[in-house]
Amino acid sequence: MAQKNSTLTPKRKSILWNYQENGNVEVIAIKSKEQKQINEFYNDEISCLDSSQAEDVSVNFNNTATRIWEQCDGINTIDDIFNSLSKEFDVKTNDLINDLDEFLRYCACVDIIDVNWKSLE
Repeated sequence: MAQKNSTLTPKRKSILWNYQENGNVEVIAIKSKEQKQINEFYNDEISCLDSSQAEDVSVNFNNTATRIWEQCDGINTIDDIFNSLSKEFDVKTNDLINDLDEFLRYCACVDIIDVNWKSLE
């Protein structure tokens, strides 16, 4: 992947998550006033949660998003996650880069992943 942030090790922030019956993850995103302001900033760029929604919002991930979520443990780099996904899913490299980037930006926007985390290991 070799992008400037590819050595970051994204870390899940939300402790409120579980596996659904279909094996995909459901996360509870807690929306504070600060997140609502961030949402307004990102509105044109990325689809964040509506700022009029309640404080706690359930976010349901598809299979790909679930695999990314599972790997955001604060140890795997973005490159590691990309390489793992590219082996698991038959997707064009640019599409996968865009999907991974969009997912991480969305999760940062709703404050459930610290994308800028850098592991000490």
